[in-house]
Amino acid sequence: MTSLPPKIDQRTYEEIVQQTEILAEDFTNSLEQGWKVAPLEQMDLGRALIRIFGRLVTKVSDRLNQVPEKNFLAFLDLIGGQLQPPQPAKVPLTFYLAEASPVGSLVPVHTQISAPPLEGNDEEIIFETEQELIVTTAQLKAVFVQKPSQNKYGDYTLSAVGKQEQSFPIFLGDRPIDHSLYITCPEIFNLPELSNFILTIETNNPQSIANLSLDWSYWNGQGWQNLSSPSSTIAENQCILNFVNIKVPAVSEINGKSEKWLQAKLNSSPDLSLIINEIKGSTQINQANLLSEVCLYNDTPLDQSKDFSPFGEEPQLNDTFYIALHDTFVKPNANITLTFELSHIPNLQSSDITITWEIEEQGEWKAIVTKESENQVWMNSSPQLIKNSP
Repeated sequence: MTSLPPKIDQRTYEEIVQQTEILAEDFTNSLEQGWKVAPLEQMDLGRALIRIFGRLVTKVSDRLNQVPEKNFLAFLDLIGGQLQPPQPAKVPLTFYLAEASPVGSLVPVHTQISAPPLEGNDEEIIFETEQELIVTTAQLKAVFVQKPSQNKYGDYTLSAVGKQEQSFPIFLGDRPIDHSLYITCPEIFNLPELSNFILTIETNNPQSIANLSLDWSYWNGQGWQNLSSPSSTIAENQCILNFVNIKVPAVSEINGKSEKWLQAKLNSSPDLSLIINEIKGSTQINQANLLSEVCLYNDTPLDQSKDFSPFGEEPQLNDTFYIALHDTFVKPNANITLTFELSHIPNLQSSDITITWEIEEQGEWKAIVTKESENQVWMNSSPQLIKNSP
């Protein structure tokens, strides 16, 4: 708001009349018939003349009070300033749809809106819209401000939607931005238990990865729980992080994807030239004394609680023995050892029988690498069903 210059004569009309009456009474006291100030309800010639005089003095005073503004305008003219032509008043307007309106609406340009009359005036003030407006059923849900240069952001939703009577800065943040990396390995994290977890990060600067200040945590179903910091090993262009005594995370939703996540929160400024090419997760599991869930001779189920003949009482060519492995623990490239306890040893030479081990993968049987020892078969394969043919 523009400040006005001070008035040279700040007296009002009533003050001028009152001062003049007091002076007139003082100056006529020495006369035989001096003039006295009459009560307000009485009007005489002297009071009438004083009021006429007061009106003239007020006119002079008003002109005198305009001198500073006139001099200011002369100063602006001297330095090249110009007065702006009169402009119509402008005011922001908010239009609302009727409650439960199913569709939006159009407010045409030059739509007239009236404002209440000013005090002492009976006429309403009429405004017109300057442009066309489409009022939609969409509602503002959230307002966020991000200031990357200060590593800050702001959540001003409550103020923006009118739930708080408070203004807010539109380009300033009031809280630090969290920088977190979320990692999930479904095949590993879906295991029922986990003793170790290895992250292999291929990067252009492995040492920078090892030196980063990171807080590792996992979701336990209610909140993020801290993990012990992993040990790191540098190998050529790889940084290997080894987690021990790791807990299996619970499912949580990150960016619309529900998985079991690990969180790495950054606590320091990283090297901006750092580039990660690939991240791999791995683990080592040793499970022993696992019983097969199902064993079949051709298509006949076998009772594993009793002695059984895997290829029948009288084996024939292409008879097949099936073993169902534990999908939970057996993963691609796992080493599997099958141990057989024989109730009796047949009188056969090893050259009299040929056993071919295969694994079913996506509907196709594939041969796998095996190494046999007494009562044991060791294999390296992807697990599902293993077929044994004499």
